Amino acid sequence: MGAAIGIAVGLAVGLYLLFLLGNYLRKKAKGLPTGECSSCGGRKERLIQQYRRKYGAKKAESQD
Repeated sequence: MGAAIGIAVGLAVGLYLLFLLGNYLRKKAKGLPTGECSSCGGRKERLIQQYRRKYGAKKAESQD
């Protein structure tokens, strides 16, 4: 009985680690932010869109 529980726990931990590794590799392949920056990656784009709606898009100034 104890060996079966050990195998089940080991299998669950192994699957969880494989999931984390697969998720990390997927993000790297798609160019998504990973690590500490990943938590705010989506909010940045939303914040920029809200700013542009309120203040308008900045126009490029030509320097002739």
